[in-house]
Amino acid sequence: MNKIIVNRKDFNIWEDDSYLFQENKSLVLEVENLKKEITLTVCPNCIVSLTIFARNSNFSFSVELEKDSQLEMNLLLVDGNCSFQTVLKEERAEFILHSSMISKSSQTHHIAVLHQASNTISKVHLHGLSSHHAALVLDVTTSIPKNAKNCIASQDSQIIELSPSLSQIQPNLYIENYEVEASHAAYIGELKEEQLFYLMSRGITKKDAKLLLLKAFLLGHFHLSEEQQQKQERLILSDMKKEVEE
Repeated sequence: MNKIIVNRKDFNIWEDDSYLFQENKSLVLEVENLKKEITLTVCPNCIVSLTIFARNSNFSFSVELEKDSQLEMNLLLVDGNCSFQTVLKEERAEFILHSSMISKSSQTHHIAVLHQASNTISKVHLHGLSSHHAALVLDVTTSIPKNAKNCIASQDSQIIELSPSLSQIQPNLYIENYEVEASHAAYIGELKEEQLFYLMSRGITKKDAKLLLLKAFLLGHFHLSEEQQQKQERLILSDMKKEVEE
């Protein structure tokens, strides 16, 4: 059975497959056991913040941003899959994606951003956590054609492995204009020993130190209310306690 909780009654993309943002909005959704293709369009001069907490769900997002619009998405995905096809159609459009993914089975996530107009901005931050030898693949592509100048594009992708796996990060930048700022960073590995050592030197057990670092890794780049932060921390801890060994 699907479980959908929305903090606004007028948000109906789950039923209609698409939503047109014509005014500033901040929305929080909780979803379980859902498979959906969703189209989001942000109209000119609108600022939208969309936060989704999802479990056992698969999403395919098609996003279009018009002039002077901004979409900031926070996505926490547990045991699911997601893909994004984002087009910055007009000048001064901005797309910000903060996504954390917890995978116990092999998953591939495709993120594609096209800067179709000049003076556009995209920032993609992906944090993945792999356990049970699951191969987590982050395929991230940013494209800036010749006609789009003065664009800013960044990718920051990280995967923490709790067990050895064949996880991959594929950071792709296709840049055809010299008058842009474009960058990417990628990291795959375990929790850093120096961070664990520091916490343990303060009297924290190794298991609790790992849990603290994982909690920060998965939620630290989100902008959440205190209530949302505490709720998601409890859920993450309940998942991770079984995964983390002393």
